[in-house]
Amino acid sequence: MKTLLTTLSLFLLGLASSLATSYYVRTDGNDSNTGTSNSASGAFRTITKACAIAQPGDVVNINDGIYVEGEIGVNNKNGSKTNVLTIRAINKHKAIIQSISGGSVISISNCTGIVVDGLEVTFQNPSNSYYFGILADNSAWVTIKNCFVHDIGSTGIQVNNGEYYIVENNIVRDNAKNTGNPNGSGISVYHPKYTSSYVAGDWGIIIRNNICFENICIYPLQGYSTPVDGNGIILDDFENEQGGGQTGGYTHPSLVENNLSFNNGGRGIHIYHSDNITVRNNTLYHNNTELSKYYAFGWNGDLNMDVSAGSKVYNNIVVMNNSNARGYAFLVPSDADVHNNLIIGPAGKMVNGAPQEGILPSDNQVQQLNNQSYVRFVNATTSFGSINTVNPQFSNYFGLASGSPAINAGTTSNAASVDLEYKSRPIGSGIDIGAFESGASTTDTQAPSTPTNLSASAITTTSFTLAWTASTDNVGVSSYEIFRNGTSIGTSTTTSFSVTGLTANTTYSMTVKAKDAANNVSAASTALSVKTATASDTQLPSTPTNLASPSKTQTSVNLTWTASTDNVGVTGYNIYRGTTLAGSSTTNSFTVTGLTANTAYSFTVRAKDAAGNLSAASSALSVTTLPSSDTQAPSVPTNLAASAITTTSFTLAWTASTDNVGVSSYEIFRNGTSIGTSTTTSFSVTGLTANTTYSMTVKAKDAANNVSAASTALSVKTSTTSTAGTGLKGEFFTQFGYGVSPARTAIAGKTPLFSFTATNIDYPSGATTSNSANWNVWLGSDGSGAPSEAIESSTLRLSGYIQIKAEHDIQSGNSTIEVDFAVSSQGFMALTVNNTQVLINEENWSFGTRSARVSFPSAGYYSIELLHSTGFDASGVELYSSIAGTSNPGHGSGLATYIIPKTVLFPQSPGARISAETPVVNTELSIYPNPVSYNQSVLLLSDRFKDKKTQIYVQDMTGRTFLQQTHIFGENSLPLSLRSLPAGLYVILITDGKNTQQGKLVIY
Repeated sequence: MKTLLTTLSLFLLGLASSLATSYYVRTDGNDSNTGTSNSASGAFRTITKACAIAQPGDVVNINDGIYVEGEIGVNNKNGSKTNVLTIRAINKHKAIIQSISGGSVISISNCTGIVVDGLEVTFQNPSNSYYFGILADNSAWVTIKNCFVHDIGSTGIQVNNGEYYIVENNIVRDNAKNTGNPNGSGISVYHPKYTSSYVAGDWGIIIRNNICFENICIYPLQGYSTPVDGNGIILDDFENEQGGGQTGGYTHPSLVENNLSFNNGGRGIHIYHSDNITVRNNTLYHNNTELSKYYAFGWNGDLNMDVSAGSKVYNNIVVMNNSNARGYAFLVPSDADVHNNLIIGPAGKMVNGAPQEGILPSDNQVQQLNNQSYVRFVNATTSFGSINTVNPQFSNYFGLASGSPAINAGTTSNAASVDLEYKSRPIGSGIDIGAFESGASTTDTQAPSTPTNLSASAITTTSFTLAWTASTDNVGVSSYEIFRNGTSIGTSTTTSFSVTGLTANTTYSMTVKAKDAANNVSAASTALSVKTATASDTQLPSTPTNLASPSKTQTSVNLTWTASTDNVGVTGYNIYRGTTLAGSSTTNSFTVTGLTANTAYSFTVRAKDAAGNLSAASSALSVTTLPSSDTQAPSVPTNLAASAITTTSFTLAWTASTDNVGVSSYEIFRNGTSIGTSTTTSFSVTGLTANTTYSMTVKAKDAANNVSAASTALSVKTSTTSTAGTGLKGEFFTQFGYGVSPARTAIAGKTPLFSFTATNIDYPSGATTSNSANWNVWLGSDGSGAPSEAIESSTLRLSGYIQIKAEHDIQSGNSTIEVDFAVSSQGFMALTVNNTQVLINEENWSFGTRSARVSFPSAGYYSIELLHSTGFDASGVELYSSIAGTSNPGHGSGLATYIIPKTVLFPQSPGARISAETPVVNTELSIYPNPVSYNQSVLLLSDRFKDKKTQIYVQDMTGRTFLQQTHIFGENSLPLSLRSLPAGLYVILITDGKNTQQGKLVIY
């Protein structure tokens, strides 16, 4: 019997691995597809559908786009540390999940072996939700990494009631938005519990390399209108003081490492009634943001370890907000092991009210000066020095500047091996205090040793397990690559690998190579020949019986059945909805999700064994889902409009519909036939014929599949093929300031490309305007060449600094571009073509109209940029083609204020990088403000590039270039727009060919 059970277990392992599948989700997919190909006809439409079907070993690949769904459930997936279900964005932070209903955005329950990687997670209505962004409960070996979690009603990332939870390399900001919930934080761990898979010495919980900021919960309390809580990171009640957790408390060691936590409502890191926690190499800055104003509970500490036995606190930087009169910067138990921490805060608010022996050993010292408190770090062997006003000297997003007392000042005992940017520690003579290691890493060129002692076990007809002796490396082995008959078949971070998808009675040659973090690769191991077992089991399992549905909802059906039997053993069941596989189960129950309310479905079940034999299908069971409580259709879309009309395409836009619950999507019809869906209020219609009229309508749909009536039809005629004219390909406008003149009279027969009002212009801080009129940007289309059909102009009239950039496709030679402008006082104007200045008008213009013509002797593609400024009243600037005629835009009453323009961004080619010829960086670049919020600008400060032509590069931490521009630097500064760059960590580099500077920047 023991031999039979062992053989069955090996069969089960081989079968689970051999069934591994890659599923795909796209915004234009369909849940009736198989989900196994990355195309509109093959991919699923919803992540919910993919997660219901996928099993451990599978990968759910999510394409770019916005996915508006209810709670995405990942339930009862029984994998392991090495056999995981991965749910990943194909492109980091480009798959955006927005929750529209009750429940967490992603909920992982009763699972082992789950990875969530690279998603952006948010709520549409965070102030009305009590739920989490990503929740893991009653699970083990769950990793949440590389995600961007923001605007959540409660906690951004919450893990409960399990262990082997790893939360790393996430950006978690602006959560705890529900005004009635006082418990929200950025990252929270609550009531971990022991699992049978725990190995002594492992970290039970790991929270590392995360950036947590502005997680603030505001709620009414004890007569105060807006008390504030909300921690960056909290480990809560491991001791089970509140009940419901691990009996006797959870005591396995846990790690909080290399995190950056700043500007949170409560503590930066809070360890509450939780034992055996190591907190090392974190940087905490200005947390407890509002407690000085609305103090009620007595919250304490940027770093607060409240009743936490066995605490280890090493190499942390803690900077308390000087304006916070309540709490302490650094609150730790008296028996904690505390070394080499750098702490700064207001006088008397440093460590439990004052420095005390027994709380901080001699290698952490607190000093005060001029009502400010500082820490001057000294080693345990160094005598006490004079009082100095020493701070961490943060440089460019919390890195350490040259001369910081935190450099090389940390303890190497129990220190982190890498920093927040995954640079190896230490660099220099010692570990730096805080999350960042300063200086350049030494290049690692040494390959790991060759793996040895390959062996095979658990050999079945279709699989076996390969194992080997670990390699060694001067820094550390990061992974192993496995080869079958010379072809790579996968990687492993352990010293074993499950080889699947094989043929019975066949010999395979296996080798393994080791790799380190610097991508140095070892030689291949000695080859091992492995022969699979001979197939023998051909008997089918018995047919499942008594198929029933004990419960159902509007969108799901729970199924149960009587278990099948088999001569060797049943390994699982396939569940079918009609003829489509809905999922698999290793038990005799399954919940089918992603269904439509008040709809009849037919279900069958087939049993399978380890040899892959499938039973006959059970008797079919028909189940009708419950009626939807939401029967109200959305309002009809209105105001259909077409823009960017070409010979083969145009962009359709409309005013959003409303719904009692929420609109989930729009369906677009061309001549009565559906051509696609959109989750926004626009859609690109392509594949059209020139000079042809199309009838367009739109319908709105909600989450309950209620569909609105069709919109009023819009007739759109595509352009006629043109062979003449000066075709304006596109114009890019900066965001302007104030002093806007009244709208220009509409151009006959033309539709505005886009419009602004005085209320939706991006004004500088403190700006005001008394003008509420609209102003328009007009863009004509190419015609057959007749002047009346070839007008292409843009009219902008406002005071201050104006920058226009146009791209012209000059389709014939001897064309000209005419620039007309009107001024009412002194001003300046410059015109460039393909970045070459062709016209400068001196200052001290007299009042009146000016114009200039630029000739283009040959056809081609030209980039034309006009920069115009006036110091006082308003002025107008226009671009015309030579055949369009001219007009004086006049001038109106504006405000006597100038605006610094925000730079226009053009997309770069994917993967573009800074040239290898770029000079060596010789100094740090100052950037202000830093960090900066999304869609804002920064000021680059330097005294090395005065009046010089410079190249600007903006890259992420992998070296990918997001922005490359050419600018003439000012006296000692240059404004740079970050418009459209996503949240994250970037490097900005500026060079004039001789001098080069760079600095780090965070966008949130």
